[in-house]
Amino acid sequence: MAKPKPDPRSMNSPRHVRLGEVLAEARRQAGLTQGALAQALGQEQSFVSRYESGFRRLDAIELLDVAAILRCDLTSVLSAVGGNILPPKP
Repeated sequence: MAKPKPDPRSMNSPRHVRLGEVLAEARRQAGLTQGALAQALGQEQSFVSRYESGFRRLDAIELLDVAAILRCDLTSVLSAVGGNILPPKP
């Protein structure tokens, strides 16, 4: 039996993993540890660890907060994630 295709919207999708990688690199370039970023966000270190590893989704406001603290351009972050955008549902 054929293996089912992964749902691109799942928390561990390739795009979520890539977003975590991009944000982790931006964090390192900002000279911050996961703990320091988490503290600036008012979160636990595991919050940062889980989204960086693709096991937690960030909502739009959380992503804006992370980008602001890291002083990274959100457009560049999203461009680096790339991938096909899913068409809107009818």
